[in-house]
Amino acid sequence: MSRHSFLLLFLACWGVCLVGIHYFGYRKKLDQVVLVLSHLVPSVVAIVMVYFFVVKKLPTVAQFAGTDEAFQLQIAWGNFLVQFIYFIAANTFILFVCGIVVGIKPPMRKWLAPIITSIFLSVFALFAAVSHFPTA
Repeated sequence: MSRHSFLLLFLACWGVCLVGIHYFGYRKKLDQVVLVLSHLVPSVVAIVMVYFFVVKKLPTVAQFAGTDEAFQLQIAWGNFLVQFIYFIAANTFILFVCGIVVGIKPPMRKWLAPIITSIFLSVFALFAAVSHFPTA
């Protein structure tokens, strides 16, 4: 699967998961602020990746950048990517711990579906970001 196809698959899953999380939260009367925080990091990754790879059409190979602006964007993406990996890892760990707590406490089990979906989004965001790691 090409990088561009993987990015489009990630964006499609991201959109479906966002709608699903918020619809489920609305139906179960969950706090929407907490739901937004649960998918905030994958959402930021998706928006930044759309800017770099869809809007600016940035290649992942530095030699194909062409212009100075594209090369500077390549450097910026490399800097963002390192921070994204740390944020996604921290987000996934926090969601995993929350999932364990929610799974143990019966009154909080209504939060389990959004947490599992957010963990899926975080792992998918990590794979999408790492697949666009700058080369050469």
